[in-house]
Amino acid sequence: DDNVPARMRHAISAESGANDGLALLLVMLPVALLTRPAPEAIHHWLLDTLLQHLIGGIVVGLAIVVVILAVIAVKLIGDAISGLSG
Repeated sequence: DDNVPARMRHAISAESGANDGLALLLVMLPVALLTRPAPEAIHHWLLDTLLQHLIGGIVVGLAIVVVILAVIAVKLIGDAISGLSG
């Protein structure tokens, strides 16, 4: 850890965390197949795991983008108003 710069450690951790969400979808199918009958497992995996996590992730991601764009717009508008009055 001491030989790797902090910025690089944080980038690697962030990338690893992003991949964990994708791996969850693939790991949950075999787990479901081991714990339930196949048709029920696939139904559970498709509805509960895949759709809820995928759609939930998309909604959260879009919400974050909207907030970031709103903050940028407010900043740009503030800068434009400051430029007109200055």
